[in-house]
Amino acid sequence: MRIVAFLSKLFNVRSGEWRRLLLMYCMSLAVVTGLTWADAIVQADFLQRVGVQYLPWVFISSAACSFGAMFVYSAFADRVSNTRLLIALLAIGGAGLLLGMAALTSGLVGLGYLLLFLVLQVPLLDVYNIHWATYVNGFYDIRVAKRIVPVLSTASRLAGIIGGLSMPLMNRLLSPTGILVVAVASLAVMAILAAIMPRLLHEQRSKPDGWAGSPAMPQAAHSPSYGARLREGYQQIARSPFLRGMALSTFLLTVLMTLLNYGASAIFQKELKTTVAIADFLGVLGGAANLVVLPMQLFLLSRLITRLGLGNASLVYPLVTLASAGSLAIAPGLGTAALAYLDRTALRSAFRNPITICSTTRCLRASKRALALSSAAWSSRSARSWAACCC
Repeated sequence: MRIVAFLSKLFNVRSGEWRRLLLMYCMSLAVVTGLTWADAIVQADFLQRVGVQYLPWVFISSAACSFGAMFVYSAFADRVSNTRLLIALLAIGGAGLLLGMAALTSGLVGLGYLLLFLVLQVPLLDVYNIHWATYVNGFYDIRVAKRIVPVLSTASRLAGIIGGLSMPLMNRLLSPTGILVVAVASLAVMAILAAIMPRLLHEQRSKPDGWAGSPAMPQAAHSPSYGARLREGYQQIARSPFLRGMALSTFLLTVLMTLLNYGASAIFQKELKTTVAIADFLGVLGGAANLVVLPMQLFLLSRLITRLGLGNASLVYPLVTLASAGSLAIAPGLGTAALAYLDRTALRSAFRNPITICSTTRCLRASKRALALSSAAWSSRSARSWAACCC
């Protein structure tokens, strides 16, 4: 009991919150570790076998697919429980990775890597980040989320450390296809934990009014049409200065991150050349960065958000991104390319994503949260297409 009390005080978590937190921590740890391996090997193999000159087409295709994915997601966001949506999302991602591997085995290199990139960027990044915020917020109100979310988000840091530092070992033990199979297995682990969580926590199948809890989603007596719910999401954004600012900042940040991704990838291809060298460099770089960021996020971020407020804390990541873009433009090289890579990976998930999750609880009702969030996120798809045309 003394150990639990000490940990509760250290991490700012109350004793009754540990079981759910640990389960979701394991879910996030498993899937992000697998995706860390998959992202590094796919990017490295693409740069060697296809070439950075085709990367803008990947950005454009990803943005176009994201538009369609967000429309589909919005159609189901208020009709299907958060748990079922999460499991479906993981199943789609796993099936897409398997299809990409099948295309590579058949000799369709360009098609295979395009499919792998699209799966990693759309269902397993864009839609996943939106739905994970909705899923987590289904269990907490804003006051609890300010304490829990920063701690839960450190699962991504720990996964980055494990996945990144073990990348050279994975390259020695497995082929790129084998690494992707492990990533698919990590998606299956998360889906299983999400499905059995209510039984492990001995939960009832209903949730308090006003919250779209994960196990079940209360249905209205008269369900509005898809077009009406889509308009409702846009109107909510239009009425909220906070959401309008979020949409604009998302657009600008996505433009910068897309340009950073292209510029950094060109330098990686030129300097490192081989798949193994690129994958090992990106993996170890990400693991070391997460090792530095982890204690900051674990012990400082929740207290920083509480003290400064969400608005002031949300300025940290845009300033870092601006500095990364400036350094890459002024002095392009392997060092500034590494900083650009970290900006869109470790730093984004460490500082921007937890604040975004807390922010959505502040401004959105549960029955509208997923729809309004996905509507706001469409601005990033436009930004990615626009930036790709500039590459």
